[in-house]
Amino acid sequence: MMAVKRVLNALYSPKWLIATNTTTGALFLGAGDLIEQQLIERRLLLRAQHFDANRTLGMTFTGIYFGFCGHFWYKFLDKRFPSSARKHLLKKLSCEAAIGPPFGASVFFIVGQWEGKPVRQSLRELRANLALLCLSLFLRTRCPLAAAKRSVIGTSHASQRDDEVFTSKLSGIDAGVVVLSLNRPNGANSLSRGMARLLNESLYQLSKDEELRVLIIRSTVPGIFCAGADLKERATMPEKDIPPFVAKLRAIANAIHDFPFPTIAAIDGAAIGGGLEYALAADLRVTASNAKMGLVETKLAVIPGAGGTQRLSRLIPLHLAKELIFTGRLIDGHTAYQIGIANYSVEQNANGDAAYRRAVKLAEEMIQNGPVALKAAKVAINRGSEVDLQSGLAIEAAQHTLTVGTKDRIEGLMSFKEKRSPKYRGE
Repeated sequence: MMAVKRVLNALYSPKWLIATNTTTGALFLGAGDLIEQQLIERRLLLRAQHFDANRTLGMTFTGIYFGFCGHFWYKFLDKRFPSSARKHLLKKLSCEAAIGPPFGASVFFIVGQWEGKPVRQSLRELRANLALLCLSLFLRTRCPLAAAKRSVIGTSHASQRDDEVFTSKLSGIDAGVVVLSLNRPNGANSLSRGMARLLNESLYQLSKDEELRVLIIRSTVPGIFCAGADLKERATMPEKDIPPFVAKLRAIANAIHDFPFPTIAAIDGAAIGGGLEYALAADLRVTASNAKMGLVETKLAVIPGAGGTQRLSRLIPLHLAKELIFTGRLIDGHTAYQIGIANYSVEQNANGDAAYRRAVKLAEEMIQNGPVALKAAKVAINRGSEVDLQSGLAIEAAQHTLTVGTKDRIEGLMSFKEKRSPKYRGE
């Protein structure tokens, strides 16, 4: 017992208290995030369920730990400082330690009640420290380990409209890859007004992300990529509102097409109508072999309105594009690969995310290359394909010139000379 007491005294001495609070707090907070990651990857948890497991578990672990911190703080300060100085010193140390002691600060005053303080006095002191508690909650969302998640629990750029659209930053070897997830299970990811607004907002914000190198568009709904228009909503929409709304859908497809960095559509389920149009707007497409897709608008006495007639006919032979649109036929992922719609077709796995996993592998190849070069190559290809050869060559020359004066180009030459992997910074 004496040995344990000496360890505790050393651990919670002024020299080590802040370090242990911050480090252990970060570990506990990150643990909750990592647990949520595993739950989602095993399809045991959906973000739409509004069960933030990382915060629930992380805050539980942290609360328990910092409850002990508060107790030791109380004992330490109570022996060394008078009551009037103790409160101010505690506030100061709490702010300096940042992550941990704000919890300990609040618990400290609760412990004070246990030690015989009047209830009203304890409540007044606790209320006075709510700002510190809020600060710790704010810092909790920016915990270093909380940001170190690899998969679908990244920083959300979308609003909280049932998380119909959310974005996630991958890390580790996949750093630079961002995933834009469609998550409207009750509507088969159909494009309602709300869904369209969230997509538009997310794409705009992601286009400004300086850390992004490749964007993957996927669905979290099993068996569905995107079912196209929300026909129930469309049926109640006044006729005069339809053209402006379709124009918004077309603008989203254009935003995907014009996105600064490479985009990959991971099609693990049905991509119908507008859903396929959005996939066609991406630079690359990876499909599960059993995923169904097609431009079926002629079956509803209209035609594709978000670029389908133009992008499909530029992607595959004209006679095949006409056949698919005239008939409204659905094809599977394997056929899409055979005729040139998809870059890859993979057999679906038990988790229903084979196309997404293949898309991540494809993105890993891209993020090894220079960011400026990726952007320039996309501009040269996209703009050059819309003009005659000589004009296209001029566009290529202009984009090549942009890459020559970059630090990344020098880094590429030096890494080749030194026989090491380059470290590109997008400069």
